[in-house]
Amino acid sequence: MLTVCIPVKVPEPYLTAVLKRIEEIRRIEPNLISDVLTCNKGSLAEARLSLAEKAQTEFILNLDADTLIPVDYPYKAVSILIQSPLVGAVALNYSSKPQSHLAFGTSIMRRKLMLEMYDWKSIRESRGCECLYMWRKLMNLGYHIAWSPMNAEHLKHV
Repeated sequence: MLTVCIPVKVPEPYLTAVLKRIEEIRRIEPNLISDVLTCNKGSLAEARLSLAEKAQTEFILNLDADTLIPVDYPYKAVSILIQSPLVGAVALNYSSKPQSHLAFGTSIMRRKLMLEMYDWKSIRESRGCECLYMWRKLMNLGYHIAWSPMNAEHLKHV
């Protein structure tokens, strides 16, 4: 089972579309997503950590509130995590304006790892983006990041 964790900045114009996509995934895979949690308090980092603490499942989908994921991505990512204990996260890139690295805001990871290692504060304090900061920490713990050839859609750039 999977918990979808969405930090939200109010107002968030794309949240309705993101939640609609999650419901579409739930219709296709009714036993996959147990809960969808949102948080609009504090910084992005405070919201992500608060959501991970509230989650009750083995896996978390870190999902930015302006990002649509492919409908078959969660099922395939959870399957990879179950089959490969040394994979700590499965991530995507974006179809529009791809990044030079995989996105943390589209990653599905083991909840225990998120709770153990998530301490990102800000770009200024960490000297880099959240994605690269978290992937470096994950790999330093001996885990791998799996890449999915699917792409997320960043709605701000469409």
